[in-house]
This record gives sequence, C-alpha cells and structure tokens, in this order.
Amino acid sequence: MYIFGDNPTYELSGALFHFSMYPCSALIFLFGYDRWELYGKKSIWYILGWSAFSLFFVWLTVKNHALIYTGWKLFYSIPVYPAAAVMLFIVFRFAKKRLMDPELEASSKPH
Repeated sequence: MYIFGDNPTYELSGALFHFSMYPCSALIFLFGYDRWELYGKKSIWYILGWSAFSLFFVWLTVKNHALIYTGWKLFYSIPVYPAAAVMLFIVFRFAKKRLMDPELEASSKPH
C-alpha cells in the first residue's frame, strides 16, 4: 500500500523502524490517555487531536517523498486513525481491568 523510505523493497532497516516506531507511538498515545484520565468526551478530543497530528505528519512525509503511496490515499486514513485509536482504547481498558482484577491476582499467587 505504500513505500516508506527510499527503497521499494522491504529491508531489515525498514522492518526495525516499523517494529519500533508503531509500538512506541501507541505507548505514548496510551500513556497520555491513562495518565491524564481522558475518559468520556475528553477521549474524543484526544483521539481527534492525535488523528489530526497523524494526518499532518503523514501528509508531510508524502510531500517530502519519504512515504510514497502505491495503493492507499491519505483521505482513507481519516476514518482509519480514529477507529484504530478506539480499538486501542478498548484493548487497553480490557487489559488494565484484567491486570487490576483482585481475583486474578489472588489466583496467580502460589499457595
């Protein structure tokens, strides 16, 4: 769907970049959400802000030819970024709830 960098082949350096950049971005995104307790309507503004920043960043990389779309268009990302953010919130809240569950904690202790 796109070429990131100057080479259309997928190389180890590109893979390492993708395997580090996307998880780090998600962790920063979730850290702010949880740290500042951006729940309810505040989370909508948080998602919209991050989506706008992401769209601007991608637009900038396209304009500088660091990212070249081969089958994707920038406007496809407009609904995808918020949907991905909502899914990330759902998984995060599920995991946090499970990790904070006292029954789960009691059953994991050795007897």
